Amino acid sequence: MTIKETIEALWFYKEKLYNGIFKDKIAAFDVAIEACEKQMPKRPKHIHEEHKKHEWKKDRHGNIDLWAFEYEYHNGPQCERCGESYCEHCDPHYDSKPCVVDKYVCPTCGKSVYSFKKKSFCEYCGQAIDWSDTE
Repeated sequence: MTIKETIEALWFYKEKLYNGIFKDKIAAFDVAIEACEKQMPKRPKHIHEEHKKHEWKKDRHGNIDLWAFEYEYHNGPQCERCGESYCEHCDPHYDSKPCVVDKYVCPTCGKSVYSFKKKSFCEYCGQAIDWSDTE
Protein backbone atom coordinates (compact mmCIF):
# COMPACT_ATOMS: atom_id res chain seq x y z
CA MET A 1 0.00 0.00 0.00
CA THR A 2 1.40 3.40 -0.99
CA ILE A 3 1.31 6.50 1.19
CA LYS A 4 -1.36 8.00 -1.06
CA GLU A 5 -3.54 4.91 -0.69
CA THR A 6 -3.00 4.99 3.07
CA ILE A 7 -4.16 8.61 3.23
CA GLU A 8 -7.27 7.77 1.19
CA ALA A 9 -8.07 4.85 3.50
CA LEU A 10 -7.61 7.01 6.60
CA TRP A 11 -9.96 9.64 5.17
CA PHE A 12 -12.52 6.94 4.36
CA TYR A 13 -12.46 5.44 7.87
CA LYS A 14 -12.38 8.87 9.49
CA GLU A 15 -15.63 9.77 7.73
CA LYS A 16 -17.18 6.44 8.79
CA LEU A 17 -16.18 7.06 12.42
CA TYR A 18 -17.43 10.62 12.33
CA ASN A 19 -20.95 9.39 11.53
CA GLY A 20 -20.67 6.56 14.05
CA ILE A 21 -20.10 6.29 17.76
CA PHE A 22 -16.33 6.92 17.81
CA LYS A 23 -16.36 10.72 17.48
CA ASP A 24 -13.65 11.05 20.17
CA LYS A 25 -11.19 9.12 17.97
CA ILE A 26 -11.30 11.59 15.05
CA ALA A 27 -8.22 13.50 16.31
CA ALA A 28 -6.11 10.34 16.03
CA PHE A 29 -7.03 10.05 12.35
CA ASP A 30 -6.14 13.72 11.78
CA VAL A 31 -2.68 13.16 13.28
CA ALA A 32 -2.15 9.99 11.20
CA ILE A 33 -3.26 11.73 7.98
CA GLU A 34 -0.97 14.70 8.66
CA ALA A 35 1.98 12.39 9.36
CA CYS A 36 1.37 10.45 6.14
CA GLU A 37 1.05 13.64 4.08
CA LYS A 38 4.43 14.84 5.37
CA GLN A 39 6.01 11.62 4.06
CA MET A 40 5.07 12.57 0.49
CA PRO A 41 7.96 14.70 -0.83
CA LYS A 42 7.10 18.26 -1.89
CA ARG A 43 9.27 20.75 -3.72
CA PRO A 44 10.57 23.64 -1.61
CA LYS A 45 9.37 27.12 -2.56
CA HIS A 46 12.06 29.27 -4.17
CA ILE A 47 12.15 32.91 -3.08
CA HIS A 48 14.15 35.42 -5.10
CA GLU A 49 14.21 39.06 -3.97
CA GLU A 50 16.28 41.95 -5.26
CA HIS A 51 16.76 45.13 -3.25
CA LYS A 52 18.64 48.26 -4.29
CA LYS A 53 20.39 48.65 -0.94
CA HIS A 54 21.73 46.31 1.72
CA GLU A 55 20.53 46.42 5.32
CA TRP A 56 23.88 46.69 7.06
CA LYS A 57 24.25 45.55 10.64
CA LYS A 58 24.56 48.54 12.95
CA ASP A 59 26.76 49.05 16.00
CA ARG A 60 25.40 50.26 19.35
CA HIS A 61 25.61 53.89 18.16
CA GLY A 62 23.50 53.24 15.05
CA ASN A 63 26.42 53.40 12.58
CA ILE A 64 27.28 50.68 10.05
CA ASP A 65 29.26 48.04 11.95
CA LEU A 66 32.50 47.75 9.99
CA TRP A 67 33.56 44.82 12.18
CA ALA A 68 30.44 42.69 11.62
CA PHE A 69 32.57 40.58 9.25
CA GLU A 70 36.13 39.81 10.30
CA TYR A 71 38.52 37.25 8.82
CA GLU A 72 42.31 37.41 9.07
CA TYR A 73 43.24 40.89 7.72
CA HIS A 74 39.78 41.61 6.34
CA ASN A 75 36.85 43.35 8.00
CA GLY A 76 33.70 45.07 6.88
CA PRO A 77 29.93 45.29 7.02
CA GLN A 78 27.47 42.42 6.76
CA CYS A 79 23.92 42.62 5.40
CA GLU A 80 21.18 41.46 7.78
CA ARG A 81 18.84 40.64 4.88
CA CYS A 82 21.00 38.54 2.53
CA GLY A 83 23.96 37.70 4.79
CA GLU A 84 26.51 39.03 2.27
CA SER A 85 29.64 40.65 3.70
CA TYR A 86 32.38 42.75 2.15
CA CYS A 87 35.87 43.78 3.18
CA GLU A 88 35.89 47.57 3.38
CA HIS A 89 39.57 47.63 2.32
CA CYS A 90 39.40 45.20 -0.62
CA ASP A 91 36.06 46.49 -1.93
CA PRO A 92 35.53 50.11 -0.86
CA HIS A 93 32.46 50.45 -3.15
CA TYR A 94 30.54 47.73 -1.32
CA ASP A 95 27.56 50.02 -0.69
CA SER A 96 26.78 50.35 -4.42
CA LYS A 97 26.11 46.59 -4.87
CA PRO A 98 22.52 45.28 -4.95
CA CYS A 99 21.15 43.04 -2.22
CA VAL A 100 19.95 39.70 -3.65
CA VAL A 101 18.15 37.13 -1.52
CA ASP A 102 17.85 33.63 -2.97
CA LYS A 103 16.44 31.04 -0.60
CA TYR A 104 14.23 27.99 -0.36
CA VAL A 105 11.44 27.55 2.19
CA CYS A 106 9.50 24.48 3.31
CA PRO A 107 6.13 24.25 1.51
CA THR A 108 4.43 23.22 4.76
CA CYS A 109 5.81 25.44 7.55
CA GLY A 110 7.50 28.22 5.55
CA LYS A 111 10.84 28.00 7.39
CA SER A 112 14.13 28.11 5.49
CA VAL A 113 15.54 24.88 4.11
CA TYR A 114 19.07 25.09 2.77
CA SER A 115 19.80 23.89 -0.75
CA PHE A 116 23.50 23.32 -0.03
CA LYS A 117 22.62 20.75 2.66
CA LYS A 118 20.06 18.94 0.46
CA LYS A 119 18.38 17.39 3.50
CA SER A 120 15.50 15.14 2.59
CA PHE A 121 13.28 16.44 5.42
CA CYS A 122 12.52 19.89 6.87
CA GLU A 123 14.26 20.07 10.24
CA TYR A 124 11.39 22.10 11.72
CA CYS A 125 8.20 20.23 10.74
CA GLY A 126 9.41 16.94 9.21
CA GLN A 127 8.00 17.54 5.70
CA ALA A 128 9.77 15.38 3.08
CA ILE A 129 11.58 17.67 0.59
CA ASP A 130 12.00 16.92 -3.13
CA TRP A 131 15.17 18.61 -4.42
CA SER A 132 15.00 17.05 -7.90
CA ASP A 133 14.12 20.27 -9.79
CA THR A 134 16.52 22.61 -7.94
CA GLU A 135 19.97 23.64 -9.09
